Amino acid sequence: MTRYCWDASHYDWDRGPMNLAAARTAGISMMTHKAGEGYGTHEYHDPRFDDWAARARPVGFPVAGSYYVNHPGDQVAQAKLWIADVNSKAPWWIDHPCWVWQIDAEWFQNMPRQPNTSEINTLGDEIVARTGCRPSQVLVYAPDWLYGNTLAGLRYRQLWASAYGGNPVTGFKAAYPGDDSTRLWDPYSGIVPVVAQYGSRLQIGTQPGCDASGIRVTSDAALQALFTDTPEDDMTPEQEAKLDAVLSAVTSRDADGAYRQIKDYRDDITHANTVPGIKKTVSDTSASVLAAVAQLAAKVTDLQDAVAQLQPGSPSGAVPLTVQLTGTATPSAP
Repeated sequence: MTRYCWDASHYDWDRGPMNLAAARTAGISMMTHKAGEGYGTHEYHDPRFDDWAARARPVGFPVAGSYYVNHPGDQVAQAKLWIADVNSKAPWWIDHPCWVWQIDAEWFQNMPRQPNTSEINTLGDEIVARTGCRPSQVLVYAPDWLYGNTLAGLRYRQLWASAYGGNPVTGFKAAYPGDDSTRLWDPYSGIVPVVAQYGSRLQIGTQPGCDASGIRVTSDAALQALFTDTPEDDMTPEQEAKLDAVLSAVTSRDADGAYRQIKDYRDDITHANTVPGIKKTVSDTSASVLAAVAQLAAKVTDLQDAVAQLQPGSPSGAVPLTVQLTGTATPSAP
């Protein structure tokens, strides 16, 4: 039984109610939404990504994610912008059981050309290194009609194809041409697509005019496994090098005061403890320590006031006290 995906952007919000719960009930197991695109003069942030994130979280799609339109040029800048958007507008991504990063490698009118294989690889490498996700969680929307057999050397093999055929206006399940459709599933550039978009004017739940894609798996669990159940050593040497470069700047102090690199024990880091997650833990811990120090300082101030009232010459004229480190007060020696 096929699983279905809906990918959306701010354009969808003008077409209908964007009832994501209705889409899930109708049979959508995977959903992505545009986060942004480009950099520099072409930098763009989707104005409805935060709205989507707020609605998508309680729905609980088995697979959720964002996509970024990849412009030719500086891929590091685009990775930083993309991750910043996701961290600020969908911070729950790090706790999601299967979050994916969809590189949209199309050619739009504000671009001199489509991104090439090297640029797609670089953007994928940056996402893997900076988020700690598996390479299999990076999907590449690079359709046959644009790339054909020019994707030799693509390291990110979760290929997202598109072929609309007659592109009918109907329900998303009725329009699906099937798991054996050569239009959708024939390989190109030596890669068999993993996700195939087959229409852009389809009804999903209560929403008209949607992009819909099929994935040839039989259950939601199998869908998640498609992107996350990969070997521990599935990274290429290039991906390993990029991850090492990013993690080498993150250190941890041992009990004896020596520093060691997190990369030396990164096999123990879970998905929830990716680089952004580590930074959040450090930040949260620091805030807790500062709050505790502030409370202690207030208590010390109160004790100091009490001691001042008990010094010789104070109205009570009682025995002077010495404040101990434990926060208790005991009589001082005569």
